[in-house]
Amino acid sequence: MRGKAFRGALEYVLLALVAALTAALRLVPYLRYGPTLSEVDPYEYLWLANYFYSHGLGGLHGLTHSALWWYPWGRDFLSSEYLGLPWLSALASRLTGASVEVALSLSPVAFAVLGVIGVYLAVKEAGGSSVAALTAAAGFAFLPITVLDHGFATDPAKVFDGIALLPYPLYFMARSYRAPKATTSIAMAAAAGASGGLIAWLWGGYQYMALVVALLAVTEPFLNEPSLPGLLRLLAAWAAFAAVALTSPAVSPHVFTRGVGLAAEASLLAYAFEYLALTRLRGLSRLRVHAWTLAVLAGLAAVAVASGIVSLPSRVLMGLGVTPPPGAVVPLTVQEYMGVPPQQVISSYAPFFVLSLIGVATMIAGRATRRLTPSPTDAMVVVSLELMVIFTYASVNQAYYLPSAALYAIIAGGVSVALVGSLRPAYGAARRRRPRQAAGRGAAIGAALLAAIVLASMAYYASVDYSALQLEAPSIETGWLGALRSPDGKVIVPVNNAWPLALSYVKERTPPGSVVVTWWDYGYWVGVLANRASVVDGSTINGTQIELVADALTAPVEQSGAYLRMLRLPANETYVMVYDVFLGIYDNSTGSVTIMPFPNVVSVGPGVYAVTYGLGDMAKSYQMLRIAGRVNPYSGQALFTGYSSVSYQSNVEVLQFPGLAGGPAKNVSNTLNTTIYDLIMYGLSQLGNYGVLGQGASWLRSASSFTPAAVAYVTPTGGMVPAPVSAPSPEPYYVPVAFFVSVPYSWQGAGVTYFYAVIVFLYRWGGLP
Repeated sequence: MRGKAFRGALEYVLLALVAALTAALRLVPYLRYGPTLSEVDPYEYLWLANYFYSHGLGGLHGLTHSALWWYPWGRDFLSSEYLGLPWLSALASRLTGASVEVALSLSPVAFAVLGVIGVYLAVKEAGGSSVAALTAAAGFAFLPITVLDHGFATDPAKVFDGIALLPYPLYFMARSYRAPKATTSIAMAAAAGASGGLIAWLWGGYQYMALVVALLAVTEPFLNEPSLPGLLRLLAAWAAFAAVALTSPAVSPHVFTRGVGLAAEASLLAYAFEYLALTRLRGLSRLRVHAWTLAVLAGLAAVAVASGIVSLPSRVLMGLGVTPPPGAVVPLTVQEYMGVPPQQVISSYAPFFVLSLIGVATMIAGRATRRLTPSPTDAMVVVSLELMVIFTYASVNQAYYLPSAALYAIIAGGVSVALVGSLRPAYGAARRRRPRQAAGRGAAIGAALLAAIVLASMAYYASVDYSALQLEAPSIETGWLGALRSPDGKVIVPVNNAWPLALSYVKERTPPGSVVVTWWDYGYWVGVLANRASVVDGSTINGTQIELVADALTAPVEQSGAYLRMLRLPANETYVMVYDVFLGIYDNSTGSVTIMPFPNVVSVGPGVYAVTYGLGDMAKSYQMLRIAGRVNPYSGQALFTGYSSVSYQSNVEVLQFPGLAGGPAKNVSNTLNTTIYDLIMYGLSQLGNYGVLGQGASWLRSASSFTPAAVAYVTPTGGMVPAPVSAPSPEPYYVPVAFFVSVPYSWQGAGVTYFYAVIVFLYRWGGLP
């Protein structure tokens, strides 16, 4: 008894240690760069958290219409956003006295600790192994994808918060299966459903609960005969889930009547049918009835989806490998909707993927040879493995599902360690002396070795995480320019103030009723930090709104104003902001500056290079062209369109997007007269007249001229030779106001100074002539 108590205490000490390391690791960006929020989405949460703080935690009525967002229509936050994270941040701020921004900045740390505990509980309850549970907890704590994908301080995100809570429905369902009494079992199932429904206040991944219930209803009859307690358990989970989820203003009953919730409801009906059939009709084969039921269910599902009876979001369709319907604009806006190569998906959680494969083999072989003792939680074990497979497949089709796949792989890998440790001795060993103890010890040693290997890899990953997190400066301070390596080998975090300078200028120097048009990423910053109405942001769900902005930015300059007029934007009170990262060359003797959008150069064959420009709006411009229908929306190849070009020098060929230099001349002219490229390239030529030189850029005041450039050709050694670019003036359609320049890093060459610059261009729309 004393030894058991000691092992229990040690287990909790180890769990507490993992949780403490989880928090310490994720605090690195906060301790190094302060509470400034990273990325763009958190600024929306900051605005909402401040609203709750100042209007009261129950003050929802004022969120039904906000004119600051989605001009000219305004935004109803109750129906278009999950409010749990900003509400919790406001509550934490009131309870602790910390600022709302600090509370929001630290929320990923709190949810990461909750995730570690949840994974531990889920694996411990489903697999019954402390070693397996601690292994899985360490996976969630240190696997890079769960740390670096919105899982650290200063980068609060609803996706990560929801993922951190996903283990709890699995934990309560496992408790439901193990409960000795029917009432306790139903209560635990209801707790599982309620915890899944709670996610609906934080993130759209609450809909995963439909998949969990459906998989349990479909999987359980393969293991055990359908029963009334089993049906009541699943019904309790689903009913509690619906009851809690529907309290969130962002959840529509449509989910349960035409959406993904129908998967759970159809599976529950199938389970009930099988239970009644096997109860009322004697002599039926359980597996045969189940197989026929699943065949009919699959056929009905296919018909329902194809006929439109079931309405699935484009995100779900793409996860299934189905091309989104024509006109679906939102999937073209972000990289999260793009597919991921299978090897990259698997490498993101490789140790647990391998463990899961071992678990599948152990489950099949152990059941076939009867070396696995049937457990009440077998259905949960199998479902965890199924979830890993499903989300791995979905991640290959769409990157959005990759963090979810990692979580389920961690849980599946944990229960796999438990499966290996629970193997009974082979029949032949049963006649040996003390066979059960010897064989049991062998299985435990095998499980311990697997756990030790994975834990060793987690220790390595923790060091990788720490190094990466030291470089995670907030995006608004870097302009998304990643860490740099100087010529002498030092790693530099390119902190600069181009964006803060630009947003401050807009707030202080533009009329209060002004509207600012940007690509959707920066709409959050415009609304919160510049206090001006924006047209689109990362939460815009109106595809027409996004498409009109893409049309305006990619149309010829003289035509783009027509799209702004469609958005009812006021002439002379509408401003357009575009931005990118640039490479500059300052001639130390003449003071002339040659500057080009950041060139991304890749060798694609002998003597052939591909150059894509920019790390900001130029890099995103191909998506804008696709959304606007100016190139094939379903083509991922930018280098062979009417907006690309090619240049030659000796035996070197350079393919370029956008086509700023080279030929054909028609493509280059077409590119330079496209609004977004024109505003950027013309703006470079006018830095001497409109440049607001911020952090690190004051020395450019001595520049005698600024010449926009592109890559003329690439030398055989990989060096770039610039070609001057002459962009037409966008006036009178777009009038220059101010261009905000910050230089985070420069270095000396032979008679020149090379530098990186983050530049935000601000123009005023003069209206239609």
